[in-house]
Amino acid sequence: GRIRDDSSCILDHIDYLVDRVGIEHVALGSDFDGWMVTIPRDMRDCRDIYLIFDGMAARGYSDEQIAAVATQNAMRLLAGL
Repeated sequence: GRIRDDSSCILDHIDYLVDRVGIEHVALGSDFDGWMVTIPRDMRDCRDIYLIFDGMAARGYSDEQIAAVATQNAMRLLAGL
């Protein structure tokens, strides 16, 4: 099949990680540098991060789970350094 180049590829990656290591170990970085060749075609830049959160909600993630991935997990990790 065709490789998707929209924000659903990030959502699929979140699902994959959550399924394997648990929601408490998944966090978003400050940018998409590294594993993605380009910014998803439906996103201009970090201002469109809401597409990820809306997509997570549409996939059944709770507000608490979205908050964990959005900020809380990363903050917990940084607090432990």
